[in-house]
Amino acid sequence: MLTFTDAAAAAHLYRLTKELPAGQSLRLYNDGKRLGLKWDEEKPDDLIVSHAETTVLVYDTHLADLLSDKSIDVKPTEKGPVLALT
Repeated sequence: MLTFTDAAAAAHLYRLTKELPAGQSLRLYNDGKRLGLKWDEEKPDDLIVSHAETTVLVYDTHLADLLSDKSIDVKPTEKGPVLALT
């Protein structure tokens, strides 16, 4: 199962969700070449990551299977923190 290394990753996602339009969630997706984030509606079979009682990320079960041995963490960069898959 995809994991988050600590609350920092969920907290970073929480900050990103402040800009989401009503009824939208931040979706982790795979376009066949790379992973990405986009605004999308939550679907019934989605897996949900929450922080501070707020949905911060959704992703489907197929992606969960592909990333079953991975973790998401926050990595500091010169431009500020970014999400990193490890």
